[in-house]
Amino acid sequence: MLVSECYFRFSNTDWDYSGQEEKAYEKGIKLLNNGCVFSEFGTRRRRSYHTQELVLRGLLRAQETYTQQGGKGGALSGTSNVHFAHRFNLAPIGTVAHEWMMGIAALTGTYKSANETALREWVSCFGKNLSIALTDTFGTPQFLQCFQKPCALLSPPQTYAEVFAGVRQDSGDPTEFVKLMRRFYDSVGIKEKKTIVFSDSLDVEKCLEYKETAEARGFTTSFGVGTFLTNDFVHKNPKLKGKKSIPLNIVIKIASANGKPAIKISDNIAKNTGDMEEVKRVKVELGYEEKQWEEGDEMWRWGGKEK
Repeated sequence: MLVSECYFRFSNTDWDYSGQEEKAYEKGIKLLNNGCVFSEFGTRRRRSYHTQELVLRGLLRAQETYTQQGGKGGALSGTSNVHFAHRFNLAPIGTVAHEWMMGIAALTGTYKSANETALREWVSCFGKNLSIALTDTFGTPQFLQCFQKPCALLSPPQTYAEVFAGVRQDSGDPTEFVKLMRRFYDSVGIKEKKTIVFSDSLDVEKCLEYKETAEARGFTTSFGVGTFLTNDFVHKNPKLKGKKSIPLNIVIKIASANGKPAIKISDNIAKNTGDMEEVKRVKVELGYEEKQWEEGDEMWRWGGKEK
């Protein structure tokens, strides 16, 4: 947040706030009219505090319009920013972060069971509430090995897959992720309708596409939309009129815990973080398989590459 704001305050200043609230309103209306349940996730890469304020005002106005017109199904479910949740009387909403699993793995040195430990301690603290699981800290396939194990804290025992209401997709190919989760839930005999929360570099079109894909396979959906809301600007210089002012692609994770390297091995190779030697070692330990995805190039995720 601070890195992004400082960059756009002192280095890249060729932009202004013109139309930001209206732009957010139009995005919100389109999401709501298409039945999307979504939250504002844009704090980390926001252009400024004022941008996020304008965005939330636009989204709230969209929700008001939608409600007045008798809309049902779509909803602005909240914001991940607790301060703005308080200011605008919204629900503070989010899921577990990668750092939870990363820290546990670094401290224990047991990558094969780190996800299980993280799930168990999460249930110990929150019970069956706040039950959306993040799958991709060390690759989703490895996570699912832990997800199907029984939670010994509960009586009668239930697997974590049964306990948690759903999962969050944050890297890799969303369509393949949906297929993988459908196969997983079917293989462990779970008939209950589960939720997939999408949160990876979303815009309106992607939300609509992923909603259709997931619902066709029996999931409910929710969306955490961030940078597309709070850092969607164009240059004001007449020579660059209409050209996108590209957001910073900021990813900040913990580097170590108690002197031990903390790493993340994403479903998208470009999102791997931490000590590269440790990343290589753990990939071998977990039997991690690299997968390619044509939209997985983080260098140009937010624009700038000529197509």
